[in-house]
Amino acid sequence: MSKLLLIASLSTGIGIAQAPVARIQDVRSIYVDSLGRDEGADTIRSKIITQLVKSGRFEVAIAPDNADAVLTGSGSLTKTYSSDANGSGDTSYHASAGVQLVVGGKIIWAEDINNRYGWNPYKGKSASGNLAERIVKALLEADSPTPTKQKKHS
Repeated sequence: MSKLLLIASLSTGIGIAQAPVARIQDVRSIYVDSLGRDEGADTIRSKIITQLVKSGRFEVAIAPDNADAVLTGSGSLTKTYSSDANGSGDTSYHASAGVQLVVGGKIIWAEDINNRYGWNPYKGKSASGNLAERIVKALLEADSPTPTKQKKHS
């Protein structure tokens, strides 16, 4: 009778523990997947990889099979030109991305960042570089064992 009860319990899922949901703290390596086909997506991806390597917190894998997690999503870079009444103008760049960190088919972290200020000549950073830096900073803040106040990244 006890064997029958055990078989019934296993077949119905009773008594089977679910695996714990992965945490960012458990992730050691990340593969950065394509961020889509929009203009600038490959540049944003490349700069995210650079920022992850510079952080020293995560190893960056060259294939998803070699990583604990996959960073995926979409990103774009747009260029706008504005001019004043005198005909002088300025070109600015706008970068934005929505990214998700995925482990075992489950999203464990997500962020939308909108870099509406574009290139800043005083800091010497491009819109895509600034966006990548902000994405990795948000990921590192989420990885922090001490909860910090949520900042709006838009």
